[in-house]
Amino acid sequence: MSPALTPSASPELCAPERRLELGRLLDTWPERAVLAGQHELGHLEFVEAWFGGEVTRRDSSAAVLRSGTAHPDPSTVPEAWDETANVTFGKAEWSELVTLRFVEQAQNPLFLGPVGVGKTFLATAPGHVARR
Repeated sequence: MSPALTPSASPELCAPERRLELGRLLDTWPERAVLAGQHELGHLEFVEAWFGGEVTRRDSSAAVLRSGTAHPDPSTVPEAWDETANVTFGKAEWSELVTLRFVEQAQNPLFLGPVGVGKTFLATAPGHVARR
């Protein structure tokens, strides 16, 4: 296949793609086919790259959709913490919290303290970190 030619998806490829509900997989077909020719990919490598790219695209768009529907409070970004506030908390615990390892470990943080010490801020700021 010549790199100068941009292949198009045939009806024989489009019909099963729609039937299998593969979303926008064919949107990247021309680009992937040209790259496969340029890099002399075999059939298996081509399919792996094509489907891998689709998984990455879906993961990325899903993250954007989730963060858009979450509507986190913009005043609770970690950078907005007032260092001059007369509030103390464990800096080591905060550093650990924003790594989001608790999510990977299926654990839930618990914030205890009197009114006005920043519990809500500490609980919602990691959401901004996760969105990023």
